[in-house]
Amino acid sequence: MDTLDPNKVRSMTDIDATILKKDVTASTNDDLKALAAETDCTRPVVLFADKQTSGRGRQGRGFYSEGGLYMSVLFPTLGEESRYLTHIAAVAVADAIRSETGLAATVKWVNDVYLNGKKVCGILAESFLARGKRHFVLGIGVNVGTPKGLLPQDIRNTAAFFDGDKSAVAAGILTNLFGIIHAFDPTALRARYESLSFLAGRRVNVVREEIKKPATVIGLSDGLGLIVRYDDGSEETLIAGEVHLIL
Repeated sequence: MDTLDPNKVRSMTDIDATILKKDVTASTNDDLKALAAETDCTRPVVLFADKQTSGRGRQGRGFYSEGGLYMSVLFPTLGEESRYLTHIAAVAVADAIRSETGLAATVKWVNDVYLNGKKVCGILAESFLARGKRHFVLGIGVNVGTPKGLLPQDIRNTAAFFDGDKSAVAAGILTNLFGIIHAFDPTALRARYESLSFLAGRRVNVVREEIKKPATVIGLSDGLGLIVRYDDGSEETLIAGEVHLIL
């Protein structure tokens, strides 16, 4: 099984960040939160792990984390771009997959990357206070090089995975991520995110506290909220939340 080489990642990207790796950890996001609490971080930190024993997704859900690419990035400071961190990450991942493999990765609002109609990447952005300052941590898990047999039975038919060089994919993600943030342009981000999104016109369930309300996706707002029209004709712009595809 291909394992990520942090030295190779360093050689393939010129980002201004500290790059670290652990073989096994509970959660790379939690590790970087702890680091920020203990140390006055002045530059971003990237942490990779071959395996997470307590990886998690949005709303505290477990995220299976073995055999793929698992990474978190700590940003000690961010400006306006912090509002769009999940969208930025989704574009960075989808474009890295496209560049490195030629596969047509797409984005499902707000934080998933898909291949052939199945989820290939999950993203979790969190903000927190440490040492009196607002920090941001971004977790990314990609099913690259993940043997299907390793996946739990309950997600084998809904998860996508692909073969590839984990170090090259990681370097591509980081290059894209830092590039978008360094030259942040909300108009350009919206255009690229919209071009990668596949939800327009699709039927979805808007999920709130386990209640599902069917709707049709109209498109994206200027602030990258999801505009939906419910069956009663009313419309809403979702700023955050969760939508499930109606197949």
